[in-house]
Amino acid sequence: MCLFRRAQARLRLFWRADPLGAQLEAKEEAGSCDLMLVIGTSAVVSPACDLPVMAKRRGAVIVEINLEETQLTQYISNWILKGSASEVMSRIVGALGGSIFPDRARFDTG
Repeated sequence: MCLFRRAQARLRLFWRADPLGAQLEAKEEAGSCDLMLVIGTSAVVSPACDLPVMAKRRGAVIVEINLEETQLTQYISNWILKGSASEVMSRIVGALGGSIFPDRARFDTG
């Protein structure tokens, strides 16, 4: 856990009106990341399924979080965390001392 506490995290979400621009930016980020989380994907839709392969070739650690194995599981992923994305990510964030829902009271119904 020390590695994660000391690491500087950079989260990028690629959701733009310009699909080509988003693809180019995603490829650039994949080429420079140290750690890539591949969360809840079938890993068969191109060009997104190529990003973990690109990152791995450049030395990134690939962590796959998924309910089922994918084409990445056996040859690309360094770590496989089997489970639902919400459960696994909640545990990771909790272990790092945070919360996915910082204002939990907002989400309580009772």
